[in-house]
Amino acid sequence: MIPMKLCLFVFLLLMGVAQTAEAGSVVLKAVVLNPSETEKQKVPVELPLPREAGKKDVTELTEGLTILYDAEQGLYKVVGEISLKPGEKKVVQVSMNDIWQIPKKDIQFQKGYLPSLLKALNTTKYAETARQVGDTIQSRLDNIITSQEEPVSPSKHIDIYRENLAYLDEVRKNVRFLEKLSAEKIPLDKNAIEVEGEDAGKGSPADSVKAITLKMLVKNPSDIEKAVMPVDYYLPREVKKRDVLDAGGLEARNDPDRGAIYLHKDEVELAPGETKMYEVILRDIWRVEPEKIQQLEIKAAGFAQGLEGTQFQKSAVKMQQDIDELAKQIAQNSAKAEGQPIENKLEAYMENLSLMAQMKEQVNSLARMKVVATSDPSATLESMGLESPAEEQARQASQMAENNPTKTETSPNEVVSTEVVGKSGKKGLKLLAGTIFEAEADKTAVWRLIFAVIGFLGFISFLFYTLWWLQIKKDHTTAREEVTQHAPH
Repeated sequence: MIPMKLCLFVFLLLMGVAQTAEAGSVVLKAVVLNPSETEKQKVPVELPLPREAGKKDVTELTEGLTILYDAEQGLYKVVGEISLKPGEKKVVQVSMNDIWQIPKKDIQFQKGYLPSLLKALNTTKYAETARQVGDTIQSRLDNIITSQEEPVSPSKHIDIYRENLAYLDEVRKNVRFLEKLSAEKIPLDKNAIEVEGEDAGKGSPADSVKAITLKMLVKNPSDIEKAVMPVDYYLPREVKKRDVLDAGGLEARNDPDRGAIYLHKDEVELAPGETKMYEVILRDIWRVEPEKIQQLEIKAAGFAQGLEGTQFQKSAVKMQQDIDELAKQIAQNSAKAEGQPIENKLEAYMENLSLMAQMKEQVNSLARMKVVATSDPSATLESMGLESPAEEQARQASQMAENNPTKTETSPNEVVSTEVVGKSGKKGLKLLAGTIFEAEADKTAVWRLIFAVIGFLGFISFLFYTLWWLQIKKDHTTAREEVTQHAPH
């Protein structure tokens, strides 16, 4: 029998966004081999996902595999067993949404908010400093957009995303710096905006005594012999020694190499087949306080109310609704995790932290929209990244229709052209071209498709030329042979 550790060979391959069957997806593949030429085997598969990926980001999974959260490593893994015939090779894959992209609307919002700050500081002693900081912010944001559009390998794509997150964090710090400088000029309530610090996004305070019970089973695998065995159980990395309120007869130790706390006992005596349970009480650090969520909802409602009657009213209402929906998701996740194993509780907590961070960012956006609406009424929804070009065109067309109402009587089967196309065929053609190349579709992808078609046509032309040349050569050879055969000797 071949040892199980020799039965698995995995080759990981990340396929880029442009290379997948569906746009905006990333595929993680693994080739699993059974090296035995004589025996059928069940091969274990363990495929770690990138640390940013969650269970909800997985759209398709090979049958027989499942997704579990690894509390020790702090990431999700695809695990399971694949039955392989002797010498068989099988490809397993995981399709995921491409979450390694910073939304353009978030970048545009920062760009749209910046002019209001610079305008407020333009007549102060900080004008030159603000200009320099503003140039740095603009440069960083432009670089983020450019780098995300580059056709790169999947691993590079993820690396660029992580670098861009660091750049975006730098941008936000610079924006907060400008906000402090312009505090006397713009109506910005510093207490209203959630400032991101060391404790941002964390759950219960360390001194909040809310406990959960961790039950550990130790079993003697032998049914005929006594056993004396040590116990070592590693806790999730977030747990500190102070969070172990009652070790239940075990000792909480620190492993500096793994950066984690583990529960230990040198010797546990067990009779044949005996099972012993240890109950360990831990501080519940995987709990998002409902009071924090409620505070964010109240702030969002206040900002949305303050934006009534402004150009941002509709966007503010939508943001407030999104914030309320995020709050509901957090409450649902927390309710599902109650009474569940610690791994499930930790999984729900990590998702709730992400949802809470989204809530804070939305509240920040509402606060800054109020600043812009007050200090720069000329700002538009598009300049703030709150409206796409297509949405702006639709809104402008709707406004034109309201301002210039026309009555047109038509028969049920009659098709009426719009004015912009009816007046000029060239203008209509230009509008069509603009629709194709300026819509939300990726321009780079369109040009790649065009070049691919041109290349394919060139290849077909070359193939036909080669076949034609070979046929001509064959005909000439045949003719020479016939002449040779009939020539007098």
